[in-house]
Amino acid sequence: MLRIGSARAAEIVAAKPSAIAPDANNVENVDIGNAPYLVITLKAAVTPVRSPQGTGECCGRTGYDAGTGSSASRPADIRHRMPWLTGSGLLASYSPRCAVANPRISTPAVTRAMVRAGGDVFEQTEVVEMDHQNGLFAIRTANRPQMKAPVLVNAAGGWAGSISQHFGETTPLFSAGPPQFVTEPMPYVLRPSVYAIEGDLILRQIPRGNFIFAGYPRTLSNEDGQHTFVPPQKTLNGMRAVSRHMPGLRNADIIRVWSGVEGYLPDMLPVISASEATPGLYHAFGGSGGGFKIAPAVGECLALQICGDTVSIDLSPYSISRFRSPIRKSQKLAAEFDEASEVSLAGHFEAEPPDHL
Repeated sequence: MLRIGSARAAEIVAAKPSAIAPDANNVENVDIGNAPYLVITLKAAVTPVRSPQGTGECCGRTGYDAGTGSSASRPADIRHRMPWLTGSGLLASYSPRCAVANPRISTPAVTRAMVRAGGDVFEQTEVVEMDHQNGLFAIRTANRPQMKAPVLVNAAGGWAGSISQHFGETTPLFSAGPPQFVTEPMPYVLRPSVYAIEGDLILRQIPRGNFIFAGYPRTLSNEDGQHTFVPPQKTLNGMRAVSRHMPGLRNADIIRVWSGVEGYLPDMLPVISASEATPGLYHAFGGSGGGFKIAPAVGECLALQICGDTVSIDLSPYSISRFRSPIRKSQKLAAEFDEASEVSLAGHFEAEPPDHL
């Protein structure tokens, strides 16, 4: 089996069937930067469509049922636990056993587990030609011998649309990324990671004191699809947003800003399915900002499909065939992208009445 990752660096993973079959024993038990997880609902995030309080309670119950030890906190509890937070908190769900993973650290650990199971990783390997004949995919690269396999997994993130189109399946995928910021080192006061359910606050602090935060609105990638720059105005807006909830950060200096290139779809749902145009081709892209979080589940579902086993989850809502007809735009587009981005996207896909998911 071949899996094409980021098409810019064109990372290729070649794996044996045993390497993709789900096996918890193959994953390294390493420290991947876990931290207690706090989800908080804020007044600033109230919308007429959702009930933030109900959303927060649901989040807490879901986490508790999953074994994370989640507990809900009311405003008085929030102020007692986090006196540095303004009075905008409506409800918090605290999960001492829920983890926030650092992709930079955890991804290599998973990759090493795959290599131990018999797979190979070819980094900085540009794919220059793809073909499918006689039941085999042939992948030609710029610096390695041609590779062939009966199965190809398209997991190329923001570049996956060009691969699916190459094999006859067009999607309205577009590229964007969330702006992220790092402050100067400050006293270490924030142990849990803080996430606002409805939007503009994603915050954690590392032991050496730097605060790392991100939020909406997201930024569209450049037309070349290779980079996502963060305009200075978004840095200022981001600081204003975080200081509304944490006044102590109002005058903090920002020392670094960055973003990335992620794949988004107008319904904000991923594609997790076998190709309906090319036998042996499987798609896993369009996580719309949540791909890293759901990657283990997506990998398990596709591994079961590829190995011919039964998948207990209904994957039909994530089929690539849904783009054969107009789809509903998610209301999250308006919530997570600014007006300028929405205008730029207007001609990218056919408008449909928004959903309320």
